[in-house]
Amino acid sequence: MKVQVLDHQGKSRAIVEALVSRGCEIVDDPRTADVVLIDHDIPAHGKLPYAEACVEAGGRAFLYPHGAGSGLMAMWDGLFPISPIIDGVLVSGPGHIEVARRYGYPHPVHDIGWTLCEQRPRRATYRVQNVLFAANHPKGDGHLSDWKVARNQDILTRLCEAGSNITVRYIGTLEQNGLPHVAGVNYHQAEMGDFTEQLAQIDRADVVVSDRSTFSNLAIARGVTVVMFDSAIIAKDLDREHRTDHIDRYYDYIKYPFDAEDGLDIGELMHAAARDEDLVGDFRERFVGRPLDPERLLDVLHGDGAHLDPIRRSARLHAAAIARIEHGDVTVGHELIAQAIDRSFNLELLSDLAVIRWNLGQRGDAETLLRACLAIDPTNRSAVENLAAITTARAA
Repeated sequence: MKVQVLDHQGKSRAIVEALVSRGCEIVDDPRTADVVLIDHDIPAHGKLPYAEACVEAGGRAFLYPHGAGSGLMAMWDGLFPISPIIDGVLVSGPGHIEVARRYGYPHPVHDIGWTLCEQRPRRATYRVQNVLFAANHPKGDGHLSDWKVARNQDILTRLCEAGSNITVRYIGTLEQNGLPHVAGVNYHQAEMGDFTEQLAQIDRADVVVSDRSTFSNLAIARGVTVVMFDSAIIAKDLDREHRTDHIDRYYDYIKYPFDAEDGLDIGELMHAAARDEDLVGDFRERFVGRPLDPERLLDVLHGDGAHLDPIRRSARLHAAAIARIEHGDVTVGHELIAQAIDRSFNLELLSDLAVIRWNLGQRGDAETLLRACLAIDPTNRSAVENLAAITTARAA
């Protein structure tokens, strides 16, 4: 199976590794791919055209997790448009399937397991000495909505009042995050896609305090004590009050059991979370799920196999080759049309036919057939060996 994967901040790495280990070929042209995986189908994200190109050429398109959080599937409940060409969504736990069901997401949702890091068991530690606060981060253009800035400031103030040893993890600048320098607080400027650094920092913490983002769920997967804020707020980035259409159907279901709601003593909340295994265990089972199941992943992408039919694939490769040639890319066009020929019939059969022709005394035809095989695929072992054999026989 040929698969194109459009990566987002390293979040497809485990999926790609699983596909390669099962014999799939990773390609960079959606028109030749049997399946395209993208992390989001919102047009502004820029990856939907790859999915569309694959589907138009007879392939399939799936979404893999753009991030991790209990509200992941809720994004299409009135906030983002639903693309009709998506064949399905890959998620990490049964809770995401349930959220989609509750509001009526139209495409199949498949639990393939957790893909973002190695999981560790949850153990109640009772420790709250070292607290890692992962602030709401700005977008790529440096903008952070006012309500998220206010939440960053609120959480930092409450943590300082609780008297723990605090490290603030932030993306961009402190100014963009709306955070001041506070005496006694440690600050760590981080990179978005550095999973190794993220996990190391999580593993050193007694408690991670974060919103419902990927970071907090990485910490849950690592078994670290987590306190979230805004765990069930699924809203437009610029407006906290602009919620999803059917939030009442899954609000309680996606809400994290240790949420730093307004008015709660965050110190007491951290101590309660540090003593817990059962409540967070239930949440983790729903939304973090079990480790990635490569066989389940392949089953989902393969489906009924119609998109892998050799004739259909050959037609797609032919169309892609013509398009490349028309745009002046003759070299790639040549490669694609050679693949189309290779997929439309078996070169091994052609090579064997050449041997039969040779034995029938049709030596010129035999050599022509073998050289045609090698013109299409210079690495075809059968044609190489047979041509060498008849060349040696002629010389003798």
